[in-house]
Amino acid sequence: MRDTVPRASHQGRRRSNQTRYLVALAAVLLWSCLFAGFQLGSALNAATTASIDRNPETPLLSDNVAHEIRMESTRPGTEGLELAGRLTEDGGLIQRPIAWLVRDSSGEIVMRSTAPAAGTLTPPGEYEVEATYGAVRFKRRINLPPGHRLGVIFTLNVGGIRVLPRLSGIGLPATPSFTTIYATSGSAAGQLVGVSELPGEIIRVGSGSYRIESRFSPGNVLAVTEVVVKPGRMSAVEIDHPAGLAHLSVKPERPAVSWTITDETGAELPPIPGSTADVVLRPGRYTARAEIGDKTLTRSFSIGAGQSQDVVVRD
Repeated sequence: MRDTVPRASHQGRRRSNQTRYLVALAAVLLWSCLFAGFQLGSALNAATTASIDRNPETPLLSDNVAHEIRMESTRPGTEGLELAGRLTEDGGLIQRPIAWLVRDSSGEIVMRSTAPAAGTLTPPGEYEVEATYGAVRFKRRINLPPGHRLGVIFTLNVGGIRVLPRLSGIGLPATPSFTTIYATSGSAAGQLVGVSELPGEIIRVGSGSYRIESRFSPGNVLAVTEVVVKPGRMSAVEIDHPAGLAHLSVKPERPAVSWTITDETGAELPPIPGSTADVVLRPGRYTARAEIGDKTLTRSFSIGAGQSQDVVVRD
């Protein structure tokens, strides 16, 4: 068949050949990176898998995530998919675990992986790709034509929230903290998207607005704040609770002690087990009651913001 394009000069043909070479080289490098990521991710241990499945009720945030497709010709019977993700449109490939799930047109699972970049050989046809990264989950239908492999890179538009709860004037107590994150914008508005019991942990979420609730347990304090998350950025949130810390103890020490803390309105905290306990409390007056078998010991006390106080009941 005659080429209808005017014949280029020798120098033009050389430049054209160089361009084709660079395009081919880029494609090879892309597939190499994706395959290497697939191999690396397949070696992740069960602990890593558990960490990304910790919040199994992650809401579906989008079914129309932007993506980039690279197509490579292959012989029949060796068709397949290679999947990867980016935080932002111009960002590099995500190197942390992504939970991938691929189903065929009948709903059967053909691939399940926690690799940053995952791949599988699969016959031509239509597939549904589901991916979860932190608090971001999406689904997307992909058509695999005969005689091809597809490399698909999804743009997740993910940022991070790092919450550090503290007590004003005291810092971070030994008392466990509990942070919950709710979406206030987008399709997941009003839904719980993240939970953390580790101060300073980074929770990965989609770009948008969020409400953060911070508690300590045992205790009766609650702090609420809002934050806007941008793709590829981490929002550090430091929450200083205006509260005090009560150190409860029985003298002499006794086993099987159950504490009840009552404030001046009569409201009670849930029972706290242990001969000693730390409790984070709002400023005010309280009564501590220690139940030891059939005996009850009480002690009234006051606590202020930033105050650390020993509350001892004696038998």
